[in-house]
Amino acid sequence: MRSEWSKKVLFTTTAKPGFDFLVKNILIMPNPVYAKAILQYSLLNSGVMRFKIISSESLLSQVYDAGFEIAGQHAFVFDRIAELQTGNYFLVIEQNGKPAGFARFTVLH
Repeated sequence: MRSEWSKKVLFTTTAKPGFDFLVKNILIMPNPVYAKAILQYSLLNSGVMRFKIISSESLLSQVYDAGFEIAGQHAFVFDRIAELQTGNYFLVIEQNGKPAGFARFTVLH
């Protein structure tokens, strides 16, 4: 027996606009990271860059200021990775104080 509640109803919803990151082609090498890492990335717009490394426990572990960078291809060296404990981390890339990209990486010692 089929109930009236089983009828198919078609409906549409308005999609929420997605967040379009301003930093593209993000690559952390090597991954996993042992002592230091190189970040490669592309900027769609020029701006002041900051990189935050967040632990898997959501704790801010390290901050790197790269200063003002113009649009285009870039590389940055994370030279204090040896200070981090073995584990999984998130890289939050900020441009002009706002999130502009992210990546995930693992540290092994």
